[in-house]
Amino acid sequence: MEDSLRFLTYLTPSYPAELFHDIAAFAAAAAGRRPVVDIETRWSGPPPNEPDPFSTGSADVGFICSPSYLRLTEDSPPPVELLPAPVFAEPRNEGRPVYFCDVIVAATSPAHSVADLEGATWAYNDTESLSGYWSMLAVLDETDLGREFLGEARQSGSHLASIQAVASDVVATAVIDGNVWPTVAPELRHRIRTIATVGPFPAQPIVVRTSLTEGVRTALATALLEAGDRFAAHGVVGFAHQDPTLYAAERQLLTHLRSR
Repeated sequence: MEDSLRFLTYLTPSYPAELFHDIAAFAAAAAGRRPVVDIETRWSGPPPNEPDPFSTGSADVGFICSPSYLRLTEDSPPPVELLPAPVFAEPRNEGRPVYFCDVIVAATSPAHSVADLEGATWAYNDTESLSGYWSMLAVLDETDLGREFLGEARQSGSHLASIQAVASDVVATAVIDGNVWPTVAPELRHRIRTIATVGPFPAQPIVVRTSLTEGVRTALATALLEAGDRFAAHGVVGFAHQDPTLYAAERQLLTHLRSR
């Protein structure tokens, strides 16, 4: 429908669906459109073995993780471009559109560093997630432990499910996007602890279909930049321009890790 804007989020349930519904309603109104919000929970972004919804025109705005964004922008011309990215209230972010990744274990675990996790099972949300999957491989690479150092990897489907799996001793460890901590119940947080942190990384991209009119794309970007703290209840205290070149280091990292 021409009077609608189709928003697609791949970041739920790690981030609450209400956040994306609220952003969509606000941004679409600024563009004079009606929001339609779809939620994809299988992946953190369009996977490589499926047609991407932006090229096919089935989605106009997407909330995705950077591995998918980087793959989409390898095409010329790319089917998407960046909109302003969210700034979360997490103190470590220092007002920037970034996130940190925390390696967690159960509070009762004897592990005090990644080097203590030899043979340990670990949870990841999905392979399109930089924070939940690739950052763990990056930690192992940076410490010269190698990806064979850990034991079995088990797909959990979300950061929240990974946290629950660690807290319940279903797996020994996982890597968590630090911006999701406010959504975790206090009693669950008490059952885990952090043994390492990596980052910061640029915040998960908000992308817009480049074949939309320039007027709509500009209206969406302007609305987000002027949103202020209207989404503070969800932990988002504003939006900021995200320079595409900031993802160059992630592209190099992923290229390196995929070659290992």
